[in-house]
Amino acid sequence: VVSGMSRGENDNAVKVAMLGADEQLLPKTDIAKREPIPMSMMPEGILAPFSETQVRDLIGYLQSPVQVRMAMPGEIFLEGESLKVVKATGNAKPQPMGNFKAGKWTGGSHLWWTGAKPGDELVLEFSVSEDGTYALATALTKARDYGIVSLSLDGKAPLLDKVDLFNDPDVVDTGELSLGEHPLKAGAHTLNVKVVGSNPAAVHRHMFGIDYLRLLKK
Repeated sequence: VVSGMSRGENDNAVKVAMLGADEQLLPKTDIAKREPIPMSMMPEGILAPFSETQVRDLIGYLQSPVQVRMAMPGEIFLEGESLKVVKATGNAKPQPMGNFKAGKWTGGSHLWWTGAKPGDELVLEFSVSEDGTYALATALTKARDYGIVSLSLDGKAPLLDKVDLFNDPDVVDTGELSLGEHPLKAGAHTLNVKVVGSNPAAVHRHMFGIDYLRLLKK
């Protein structure tokens, strides 16, 4: 008898996470019967401090095959695909990135901007609840048909100048890029992305992808 949480399956096996052990693949030919266990695998009372909504969200997070990074204390962590698109020439939409094995994206997707040309701008909105100085950081996507971009805060303060997002042959992430520390008033702000060109070796489609935006109050 094996007790655990099912983490997915294919035609031949079931992946099971067992308490106090690593995930294991069980051949379906070895499974005679499946049934839910009558008790939780969590320690008794561990969910008592949480509301019903928080419990539901936590269970959904744990069951998800691709887990979204959770914010640390004092941190605002925003998935790129959750940012409000205020302005975009062309099209800006979420794109699943699970098929691109050479990179790693939080939540398994990014915000993908296509159909732009040099001089075009993507404007993304985010908010902070308190006045203060914030350290900003981001992670972007690189590929053979991505462009060179400049990033600014509220369309004014420069954050990154002429970031070359060309990479060949694989689609990869940039890793985290520091955007410096900046004073912000409580309320809405924008991350402005402007296409300024493309690498000579690139396919000139000037694409752009943002994985996340991270803010830490100092």
